[in-house]
Parts: sequence; C-alpha cells; structure tokens
Amino acid sequence: MLKINLSTLSGALVGMAMCLSSCSLVPEKGWILHQTSPFAGEQIAYISRDGVKSVNPTMHITCIVRADNPKIIYFNDQTKVYSEQTIDEWKANLAKRKAGIDGIAKVMGDPPQKTLKKTGELEIAGIKATQYTEEGGTPPPAKPGGLGLTPTAKQDSELYFANDISVPEAFHLVSHKSMSLPENKGVLLRMVVTTGDGEKVTALDTTSFERQDLPPDTFAAPTGYKRVKNDMEVLMGEGAGQAMESLFNEFAKPETQKTTKQLFKAGDSAVDYMDSVNSELKAGKAPHSSAQSKNAAKQFMKQLEQMGVDAENAEK
Repeated sequence: MLKINLSTLSGALVGMAMCLSSCSLVPEKGWILHQTSPFAGEQIAYISRDGVKSVNPTMHITCIVRADNPKIIYFNDQTKVYSEQTIDEWKANLAKRKAGIDGIAKVMGDPPQKTLKKTGELEIAGIKATQYTEEGGTPPPAKPGGLGLTPTAKQDSELYFANDISVPEAFHLVSHKSMSLPENKGVLLRMVVTTGDGEKVTALDTTSFERQDLPPDTFAAPTGYKRVKNDMEVLMGEGAGQAMESLFNEFAKPETQKTTKQLFKAGDSAVDYMDSVNSELKAGKAPHSSAQSKNAAKQFMKQLEQMGVDAENAEK
C-alpha cells in the first residue's frame, strides 16, 4: 500500500497552485474602480496584471497602459482616432513637452518646491489606502506678475494611494510622469487640493469598486480607428494637437522665453502706467501731471524699447 506524507502532499498542492497561477492558468481577478472628478467628470479604471485602462465617458477618451511589450494607447471614441506609442517614444515626447513647460515656468516664475510625507492609513470606498501630504512651499509674492498673472501659487495636496492593488511597472512611470505624482506609490484613489486661500477641492475621488476577471483584450487598441501621431492629437484633435506641440517646442527656446518675459514685464508696466493716469483723472488732474505718472510712463517706454518697439511711435 502506497503511503503519502500529508505535509508532502500539501506542499505539492501549494506548489502546483503557485505554478498554475504563474502560468496564468488560474485567472487573477482584476479591479474596476469608479471615480469622479469635478474637472474631468466620471471615469472608470480597469486594472489587472495585463495592463491598466482608464475610460472617461464625458471626454470620450480612453488611455491604456499595456504590461507585455509595454505600449501606451490613447483613443477617442467620438472622433475615432487613436495613438499607440512605446514607452521610449512616449518618454521622448514627454521630454519635449517638459522642456516647453519648464520654459513657461521660467517666464512666469519657478513654482515652489514640494515636500511629501506619509500622514495616515484609512479606507476609501472599502479599499485600504495610505495618505500622503504634499506641501506646496511658500506663498506667492503680494504683487502679481506681468499682465496681472500670478507666477507661483501655494498649493497643498492630500494624496491617497491604494495599498493592495498591483499594477504593471509601466503604469508607475506613466502616472508619475504625466500627472506629476510621487513615484511608485500605486493607484491614486483620491486627491484633495488646498489652494493658497484655504479652499479645499476634491480633484479626484473613488466612489466604488468591483472585482472580476478582465480578459487580455481589455487592453487592446481599437479597430477601425485612424492612427494619429501622439496622445496630444487624440485629446485635442489633429490641428490643435499639432499647434500645442509647436507651442511647447517654441517655449523650449531661450530666445522665446526672454522675449515673453519682457512682454510680461511690459504688460506689468502698462498696468502701472494706466493706473497712475486713472488716478490723475479721478483727482481732476491732467494726465502725466504727477511725478508718479511720469515715472510709470518712463518705465513702460523703457520696457517697450527693450522689446525692440519704437518707443516714440508707440507713445504717439
């Protein structure tokens, strides 16, 4: 009679189960998260080891991050266009845009540095989560920048990431880079932003979830759609997307940054000049009769000259 040790048998069964799971013969239940945002509307996230798919019915936009042979796919079910990029292609496009965004930041004033710290554990819609607080640095200066624009603004954020939802490695890259989130924290369940005036806004929230099997074709590109160059053309349309890319490329140039900064300064000088003239008129005085108005006019002309504008003709 054959005798089998129970511990040996149980060990064999555990090993078999692990093998079947690793070989994908035992399906892993995926996650379906229902989320809402006051800016983007309702969205649904499908998450499994094969990929992550975020669907926004309001904007008609779907983003897919593939796990195998990592691909990033965007498509618009209203305009029937899609883009498909490798991670390297996506990173190259993002680097170009970041150069333009950094250029705009140099014009407007560098944003405050942010610090991140873990601040709690809780549940959101029944999902265990960790809370982090991202502090946005010092408040902006009392006076706005040129043309009445505020170059920097204090903004604190509360970020809530799921503890137990596994995602493909490529997802961490995309979520971190595209949304400027802290790296490798997982799936974002909630974001609460506190602005400089103390107002709290829930920019993203998770309202419910489901667990079910998600077939691999959940993360496939659509069929019958026209392929465009990149995600910007999917989000904005081909013409507007190309124009936005050109804008980013332009602001990556130092000479454009310099000219635009001068424009903002000239705009600020123009505001000061017009304010001084209005003050004189309200007081029943002739324009340019006060030393303040004359000085404001002089500064405005100086800014125009620095921009290469003929100050004499401009004054006329």
